[in-house]
Amino acid sequence: MRREIETFDDGAQTVRLFDANNRLVRIETYASGNALKAAIHYLYDKADNNVERIVYSGSGEELRRLYFDADGNEIADTNAAPVRWAAMDGSDEGFDPKGSEQLSAKETNTSNE
Repeated sequence: MRREIETFDDGAQTVRLFDANNRLVRIETYASGNALKAAIHYLYDKADNNVERIVYSGSGEELRRLYFDADGNEIADTNAAPVRWAAMDGSDEGFDPKGSEQLSAKETNTSNE
């Protein structure tokens, strides 16, 4: 298994793990001090399509499962329920209806200068 580690100025890290076929199988985020904040597991079908992702909290609690078709489009869950989410920094958590999550990309300096 190959690992790529991205270290941020505050000591936090993102670790990407790849299998023998060079497929991304897990992303783990760590706070400074090496405390696991969250993990995402990637599952593939026989054709190497990423068909499922499972999001876990730092304590290992399953927060969400996402399913994808062969083209990478998320498959809507007919039994939609509130989605549990937690901010990556641990500051906020709550419930949102599926599809209503507000996600925003923040610029992060990832250089190791």
